[in-house]
Amino acid sequence: MFMTIQHVLRMATLAAALGALSAPAADMLTLADGQTVTGTFQGYRSGQFEMQSDTAKPVKYPQLRVTALTLSPPVAVQVHRRGGKNLNGVQLTGYQKPTFAFATDTGDLQIPGVQVASIEAMPDMQRDMQHVAESARTAQAAVPHDETFRLAIHTGTVTVIQFHMDTVMSSVRQGGYVQSRCDDSRGKLRFERVDLTGWDDPVAQRYHIASVPQFWFFDREGNLRTKLTDRFTTDDIDAAFAAMRP
Repeated sequence: MFMTIQHVLRMATLAAALGALSAPAADMLTLADGQTVTGTFQGYRSGQFEMQSDTAKPVKYPQLRVTALTLSPPVAVQVHRRGGKNLNGVQLTGYQKPTFAFATDTGDLQIPGVQVASIEAMPDMQRDMQHVAESARTAQAAVPHDETFRLAIHTGTVTVIQFHMDTVMSSVRQGGYVQSRCDDSRGKLRFERVDLTGWDDPVAQRYHIASVPQFWFFDREGNLRTKLTDRFTTDDIDAAFAAMRP
């Protein structure tokens, strides 16, 4: 099923209300070249694994390219075997080339891939919601990172990003001075403020922000040129601006 990020977020909210978000969940294919593909396992047919991401149509990967499949959590499946008894409602627990692993009522079962004609994942709403919720968490965690550097790259102007907390007085005072310098530049300088909710904020953790304010100066091509992280006198700030030559 094709889903936009709005669908993902709405479903994640519902999943939280249902209490289905106790642990991160996502299926992962490991390819022969070392790449990994995450999403939701849809099935195995005609020698190909099918994976569904949240924002794209299902993608098929030939068995020859796949070295492993990890399922979180395991999924109930129907298995069509070549020259053997078909299996209904068993749990597919994973794949390690060249063998599929299952959990059945009578214990664990391994079947070589050459003996498997197809595997069909059975509908599982709770499992799907876990995957959607995990995708939403990942997307939300990525937004601050992507947004911060989207603002700084290829803007055609010098960009100053301030990492800020309202509770830190020096961040308010010095941030106001930097912003006024940018506002007075007639478009040559651009100011963007990233508000942090605390030291556990995803942005703070991502960029190892342990103090505020911090001012990061990017040139017109989007390259990080200068950081002010310890000293914030007006002379320090003016010198950083002068070095950028807007």
